[in-house]
Amino acid sequence: MNGKGFIKVPRALLNEWRDKLTQEEIGILINLMAMANYEDVPRRAPKGDYLKRGQLVTSSRAFAKRFNLSESRAYRLLKRWERLGIIKRETLSETESGTPNGTLLTLEFYESSQGVRNSDRNSFRNENEDSIRRDKKEKKGEEVPPPPLLYGAYCNVALTEDEYRELKSHIPAELFDARINKTSQGIHDRWKGYEGPHFDIIRKWAVADGCWIDHPKPSPLFSEMLRKKKELIDQFGRDKYDRTIAKLGIDDPHEVKKHLENKVN
Repeated sequence: MNGKGFIKVPRALLNEWRDKLTQEEIGILINLMAMANYEDVPRRAPKGDYLKRGQLVTSSRAFAKRFNLSESRAYRLLKRWERLGIIKRETLSETESGTPNGTLLTLEFYESSQGVRNSDRNSFRNENEDSIRRDKKEKKGEEVPPPPLLYGAYCNVALTEDEYRELKSHIPAELFDARINKTSQGIHDRWKGYEGPHFDIIRKWAVADGCWIDHPKPSPLFSEMLRKKKELIDQFGRDKYDRTIAKLGIDDPHEVKKHLENKVN
């Protein structure tokens, strides 16, 4: 929670659950909505997974203290809300939550009540702006190129048909889907080096990794990065390497090596 923006209060809190919740409980739930994550954010966990939109980490003690409740009453409230289908609880280890007896709370009504997230809203706005520009060109009788299509695990890699065909012709088939999905994750998680036109991002990193067919030999710097990356994958394994770059937000073998060696020590 960063103190900016606003939240929408679902009618269910005031109508459907009116006879089952006290005014105090409704107030606490509205506060939890403001505390919950509006976007997916990295979670302090060995797996490097994410806190999802509408989730927050707390503990019985912290929850009770924040809302001036006894710990036993706080526990009973959370248990009753879970039975009503208002929240879902998951117990976390201290390593995962950063606090003893941590609890992951998921507000079940959050997604349906808060509307589209910022990243989705930006996509809608961009699509609407593109549509307006296309309409203006059509009215002037100008040729209108087909709109780009969306690819990748997060459906956020925008490529025209020509760009897609060119990438297919330069990237080996067995690496193509993985390259698109990695770009999709990098854009979604805002990794360094994943800004700008999506075609250029894919081409740049394909060249850097030495998997761009019919391209001049990579520079010595890229060749050295590729060699170190291969050494790290051989030493620590592909899964650990991928989890580390997801956690760091950058695919830099030097940074990955420092992180992994510090973890071992």
